[in-house]
Amino acid sequence: MTMIEADWKVFKKVRMIALERFSQRVLDQSQAICNKQSLTTHQRYRELYKLLQVRNKEMAQAFDDFRRSTAVFCLSSW
Repeated sequence: MTMIEADWKVFKKVRMIALERFSQRVLDQSQAICNKQSLTTHQRYRELYKLLQVRNKEMAQAFDDFRRSTAVFCLSSW
């Protein structure tokens, strides 16, 4: 399903807001991991690495295929 022009313009603006929020959430989660003093430095590193791998896949799925024909799918993944 393809979006009409007016909806596409709104979608592009909302996409940027959603991307910023997603990125901020990942940074907040990363900071929380870095602040876990109950874990060793290496344990924090491994946890952070795993988080970034998962979130990177989620980000790619939700934001990388930026076309009108995939906009509805993108919206549903946000």
